Amino acid sequence: MNTEARLLAVLRKVNKDIPDDPDTDLLSAHLIDSFDMVRLVSDIEEEFDIELDPEDIVPEHFRSVKAMADLIVAYSKGR
Repeated sequence: MNTEARLLAVLRKVNKDIPDDPDTDLLSAHLIDSFDMVRLVSDIEEEFDIELDPEDIVPEHFRSVKAMADLIVAYSKGR
């Protein structure tokens, strides 16, 4: 399973209505909010065995599936 597919599974635990389109702006579409981001950080760290730096926990990195997947890949490669 690729990063985006794994991430979609994590996101759909928070909101089952997350669309397949990796470019959908999840924040402006009100599919996730700041409270969801707190949970997502924990879920993403656990699923992908990474630890996000606090300075990377910003809305830009959680705006879309693609943005989150790019962040995860960067961490997986050791940033």
